[in-house]
Amino acid sequence: MIPIDAAPTGARPHAPRSRMERAAGWLAAATLVLLLWPLVVGTAGPVGDATLFHMPYQMLVGDFARAGELLLWNPWTNGGSPDGAEPQIGALSPLAVAIGWLGGGTSASFVWFWIATWCLSAVGMARLVQHLGAPGWAQYGLALAWCTNGAFVGHAGHTCFMHVFALLPFAVWCLDRALSAERTGEFARLAACAGGWWGLSGLAGYPGLVVVSAMVLAGWCLVRLIPPVRGESPETSVPRAAGGLVILVVAGLAVLAPSYAAFFAEGSGFSGRTGALSREIATGWNAEDPAAANPLEPLALFSLASPVVAPAAAHGPASDPFAITDPSSVGANAGLAVWVLAGIALVGVRRSRRNTALFALGLLSLGLALGHALPLRAWAYDLLPPLRYFRHSAFFRVGLLFALTVLAARGASRIDARAVRRSALAVATVAGAATAAALVVLPELTASTPVLLFAVPPFATLAVAFAAGANRRRATGALTLLTAGGAAFALLVGRPLVMEDAQRRDALDAHHVGLVDAVDDDVAQTGFERDPFAFTIAPERTAALLAGDTAALAEDFANPVGTLFDSANLPGKENVLAGYTALNNRRHHQLAAFPALLDQALGRERVFFAAAALHLPDDDATFEAFTAAAAGGDVPLVVHDADAPPTELGADAAELVTAARLDRVPFAVERFEPRVLELELLRPPATDGWILVTERWAAGWSAAVTGPEGDVAPAAVHRAGFLWRAVEVPAGARTVRFTYRPFGWPGLLILSWGVLVGLLAWSLVARTRSVAPDAAEGAILEP
Repeated sequence: MIPIDAAPTGARPHAPRSRMERAAGWLAAATLVLLLWPLVVGTAGPVGDATLFHMPYQMLVGDFARAGELLLWNPWTNGGSPDGAEPQIGALSPLAVAIGWLGGGTSASFVWFWIATWCLSAVGMARLVQHLGAPGWAQYGLALAWCTNGAFVGHAGHTCFMHVFALLPFAVWCLDRALSAERTGEFARLAACAGGWWGLSGLAGYPGLVVVSAMVLAGWCLVRLIPPVRGESPETSVPRAAGGLVILVVAGLAVLAPSYAAFFAEGSGFSGRTGALSREIATGWNAEDPAAANPLEPLALFSLASPVVAPAAAHGPASDPFAITDPSSVGANAGLAVWVLAGIALVGVRRSRRNTALFALGLLSLGLALGHALPLRAWAYDLLPPLRYFRHSAFFRVGLLFALTVLAARGASRIDARAVRRSALAVATVAGAATAAALVVLPELTASTPVLLFAVPPFATLAVAFAAGANRRRATGALTLLTAGGAAFALLVGRPLVMEDAQRRDALDAHHVGLVDAVDDDVAQTGFERDPFAFTIAPERTAALLAGDTAALAEDFANPVGTLFDSANLPGKENVLAGYTALNNRRHHQLAAFPALLDQALGRERVFFAAAALHLPDDDATFEAFTAAAAGGDVPLVVHDADAPPTELGADAAELVTAARLDRVPFAVERFEPRVLELELLRPPATDGWILVTERWAAGWSAAVTGPEGDVAPAAVHRAGFLWRAVEVPAGARTVRFTYRPFGWPGLLILSWGVLVGLLAWSLVARTRSVAPDAAEGAILEP
């Protein structure tokens, strides 16, 4: 956590904050906890990816933290995985690790992390809108509205998405203060702190959204270049805005370094996700199957008017009316109270070009979300290389939701009863008309959702128009009720997108085994043995796989998450071949079609010797020839080494394949730990050759081989069989010890966490030197 507290940096003076202003963010966070109470007390569990992926992984992070380690390599999923290089897991996030250490490897630990992220965003948004001049009641209401908008509720099951949303307000708050700072040192500190928040969001966030949040921050600087009207922050110069962004990016990249540098270094050759996506997959534009890009379906724009549309579409009709958009990505509602206040900012007496520009950027974000309907996302793909590495165009809509919340803060600072009444009437009319149109165009929305629920938001907004009267206090009271009530209503109707019964949560807790117990020497012997699937997968699917009946599994492989791939093995440290991970590799998925290759990867007897190796590239032609040889009964050792000249397969190809045939060798597992695998060869090879173990390869693995005389020599670990580890061994070799050390370890982690600690210390010093701490805009640690 980085407190940002010093003397006010803006041009306009700030009065000491009232009690309501000091407490607004924490009150909003407390309200969220009450609204999510079933999760807190354990009577409900998360849904979607939160239960299939994020919860088991956070339990694993907690187990590692309790054992005094960090999750760098996970040996229990897909033959092993460099999970420290996967940012979505949060293995190197100080927030995830700290909460994991406190809660241990329990489902409650994940829920604490999940809800803490949600609450932290409420505090951050309250501080941002307070900085922008919103009064206490608006800070509370807008913080709640932000945390229950369509992106938060829809992506409640995607913790890595929420994490980026949650910390964005802190980054913008620091950046805006930096752009107004009078002293150079304060400017640098605040810009660096903005980068710290941005980087911290990425250590447990979806990488694509980290890029999107960087675009929001850059857009904020552009808005600050526009001359202000009275009451706005002073105009920023181009050099200052550019300098602030440079400092932000440098600090942020330093914080991101341990996960993201390792992602490209360790992921190369391990997963196909380190490369750029095709234009069609990333954007959906001119794609045969735009659903792969998950763009926002134009009909989903109806959700701008109502929080009921997205959950009604996801859980009501038999056929999804937004087929190309994942149900979690449909919601785009910001809350009608937010629209009311944003309308005051946009069309009020003191019209601001900054407000207009901010709204325009929000609309641009919405256009980017409509990736298959508008070419904007495709153009951005061509112009900005970072946008080529992720899909899910729909989440660009968060830019509009953020812009509306900021505009609402500006509107709240200048309201009167008449303005509230006019804006509420307009919003109620438009929302009512849009909702009615949605029900006409999409009658399936009412399949399991009462029509009266659709009427609640516009009629509640209409009630605000009448309640406002001519009294400012009544108007603010009505708007506060509308924002708080709207938040509760959004979570009520969106409950199916947020929580379900606790059955799966309880099952994961029941199967939990601590890390220390899992790597015990006696347990390691059985822990090395690998099963096909996690315990949650139906036994008949295992039977079909082992019988080679791939036709019976074809439908499951088309949509494997939850039917074949699951992370439920992690709490119990069960070694499975098919687990749910973001670091996918298509060769790994193709194993199921070839019984000989599957046999190598399952069970305990997974160590092999070959007298020679075929050095061949990792391409489709090699894979086809490799699988053809495997189908004949003899699986050759194929090594993929870019530095070695490829083996010429001419007339003597059959002899070369025979010489490279893999045969099982007897062995004992001396150590089976996350970053160490030590094997004793019970029958040392009679000739020089190769040892292959069907444990996944990554660039960070090294090996040491004990020779016949007891001498230990280092050995390179090669990628073999497209997935696995292989080392050259001399005749008479006794043991092979594999050790994992990811790229930049531990230097990049020291840099990352050191930057965060340094920013914390710098900010605390700045706070102590502040002449009037009460007049400052406050640190997030303040009550």
